[in-house]
Amino acid sequence: MKRVLLVGAGNIARDYAKVLKNLGVAFDVVGRSEEGCRKFAQDTGVDAIPGGVQAANIQAGQYDAAILAIDASQLVCVASELMELGVSHLLVEKPGAISKAAFSGMVEKAKNTSTNIYIAYNRRFYASVIQAEQIIEADGGLKSMYFEFTEWPHTVTKAGLPEETIQNWFLCNSTHIVDMAFYFGGVPKQIECFSDGKQTWTDEHERFVGAGITENDVFFHYGSNWNAPGRWRVELMTQNHRLIFAPIEKLQIQNAGSVKVELLESVDYTLDTEYKPGLYLETATFLGFYPQFQSKLKTAQDQLNMFPLYEKIAGREYC
Repeated sequence: MKRVLLVGAGNIARDYAKVLKNLGVAFDVVGRSEEGCRKFAQDTGVDAIPGGVQAANIQAGQYDAAILAIDASQLVCVASELMELGVSHLLVEKPGAISKAAFSGMVEKAKNTSTNIYIAYNRRFYASVIQAEQIIEADGGLKSMYFEFTEWPHTVTKAGLPEETIQNWFLCNSTHIVDMAFYFGGVPKQIECFSDGKQTWTDEHERFVGAGITENDVFFHYGSNWNAPGRWRVELMTQNHRLIFAPIEKLQIQNAGSVKVELLESVDYTLDTEYKPGLYLETATFLGFYPQFQSKLKTAQDQLNMFPLYEKIAGREYC
């Protein structure tokens, strides 16, 4: 493989750089500001070129793959630039775009340029998730599930995020949990959704509840209240176990016939401890190191297909 291009010089880009260095992959970094690139080099030992993709003077065919670790509002524009430069393999931070129309245009361009685009939902690659998949298979399949995507306004508003990201916070952040739940259960074939409430800090609603049945006949329900205490949570039920992700990085288990809930000690969390959880396996799989996990990568077309579901749960359109 030729060199990989890492676009971005913020915190997530630093996490990717740590993984790429460990994998022994040759890569270049492009950032925006002089100060951001200077701080990136100071923290990682890797130089970053300021001024964005255009300033980097990238030549056609120079890179086989690129990782876009930038804000959601910039993803479509930068992905388009890279496709025009012949980069045929893109890993794009979630959600890929904050507009369904813009995302659709990106997917169409990817088809026309034979570009493979994947959306970086790293929770699919958690050690806890991989262990749960094995338990579910041994138990004969998933029967039902519950998930919660409660957000914390007091942390979001103090994070210094772009206003466009905050105004689309369910799509930009909560879809991590929605994606994880339906990764396990399959996409809904029937769903009823309710949402209401007006926030002072975002265009998103305040309260959410819903239920349905997935294509795999898994019954599910969910609920969240962004102005009440809560957390991200996923619970998966088989005939033998209740598998609990709270926090999402860890797997707790409850056996049939018991009320005791305990942390599953057999899970190897090494990679999720040494690196941002899920990022090592996701990046390595994207670059071809783990072909057995290829199906975990979410394609841009898969994400586009999910936009109507996201809008139904959120109770709004992402035009």
